[in-house]
Amino acid sequence: MIQPLREDPCFSPCPVDDGDELFPNGIFVFNVSRMLEYLEKNPADVKLVEIPVCHLDQGFSSLNESHVDTVDLSHPVVLAEISPGHYNLIDGHHRVAKAQRQGAKSLHAYRLTVLQHIRFLTSKEAYHSYVEYWNGKVMRALLVLLISVTTSFAGDFDHAAFKQLRDFIHTLPARERVVADVALFRGGPSTEAQKQEATERLKKAKEGFDRLKTLIRIGTSVFDYPGLIALARPRHSEADNTYSIVLGIPPGWNWTHEQGTNENEYEIFFDNHGLITELRPVIYRH
Repeated sequence: MIQPLREDPCFSPCPVDDGDELFPNGIFVFNVSRMLEYLEKNPADVKLVEIPVCHLDQGFSSLNESHVDTVDLSHPVVLAEISPGHYNLIDGHHRVAKAQRQGAKSLHAYRLTVLQHIRFLTSKEAYHSYVEYWNGKVMRALLVLLISVTTSFAGDFDHAAFKQLRDFIHTLPARERVVADVALFRGGPSTEAQKQEATERLKKAKEGFDRLKTLIRIGTSVFDYPGLIALARPRHSEADNTYSIVLGIPPGWNWTHEQGTNENEYEIFFDNHGLITELRPVIYRH
């Protein structure tokens, strides 16, 4: 069972020395040199498996062609669990390339779990973002599981009303789209034509989110509103083990204040069973 991460306020980033090999994965940068030192000293602590070469994805890494022929295929590559249950190649890209060219069927690989590799992040900012990223993935996986279970055991219900609600929610823009449109009015580079197009989208989005707000009821489940969770990334509060999503129009377009209550934006709170416990406007404070 995949588990959320609990953020450690005392986390210390992995130090970086001159010459250390680093592996950037988006904003997450891992110190591969320190990771290899750990594996050399603690080989029994990390699972060593045999992986088919066809399952090893090199991503967008660049190769030093003169180095490919010199690598030793008997040396294990390193995989890290970057998202729940999904392992990325962290070290051994040249070995994978050589194995592919020689027609090798498999390679040995160390598989580091999230708790084993997270200590090699090189900054507190990356660590904080990674915990949020991981917990978001966990939350979505659990919600998908709960939706499938709920659907499997559902009795008679109004299929037409369900479809109508689903189709309506699917017309609403994702949070990222709304934020991007509002950014055009907060000093971002844009033309008048772009702002006009964004205004039309935001007007339509506001009408849709206002209507959705009237449909949501405390005590119902987020799974009663098909597609709701896909509209925004859920937030997790470790203090009371609750979740929430923010919908609506953020400040910068038709509400230009920097603090106070934004009636155009609301937050839906629900527990780990999906039960909606609260619906309230978003309040901004300096």
